[in-house]
Amino acid sequence: MQNEFALLIRACILGAGCLLLYDVLRALRCVAVHTEWQRGAEDVLYWIFVGFFLFAQAFRYNDGILRLYLLGGMLLGVFLCRSVISPLFLRVLTAILRIPAFFGKKIIKWLILFRESCRIQLYEPVRKGIFCLKIRKKKAMRGRFGGKDTQKKRKKENIV
Repeated sequence: MQNEFALLIRACILGAGCLLLYDVLRALRCVAVHTEWQRGAEDVLYWIFVGFFLFAQAFRYNDGILRLYLLGGMLLGVFLCRSVISPLFLRVLTAILRIPAFFGKKIIKWLILFRESCRIQLYEPVRKGIFCLKIRKKKAMRGRFGGKDTQKKRKKENIV
């Protein structure tokens, strides 16, 4: 009798753990944009993993015998976790994941600005056998000293 009760508690914990793992996926979906195809692929991989994991755990702790109360225990764990822990866990995890997403967006914007202000090209990668980055400033500068006057002076210098 004690063994069955311990298995029921373990099944409740496993069900709650599987729900929290799915909440991690939900938090990632709140932070990053996913297409329908990506969501479907994530869900399929999640359910394949969870199915094999729960099946292996049921056989490991119950000596190869599947019992119906294990399924009930998992559903009870999911229900309790969904009503008590999951809303707070999802809010906190989403807030934590938005911090690196914010800095990641800033870095990407900075890199795009850097790419637009400089021209990056590969410098003779085949001849040297390695990839070197050569960064050149744009020739036509804009601003206070890079306007039409500078371009006219360059044309005159090239003619003479």
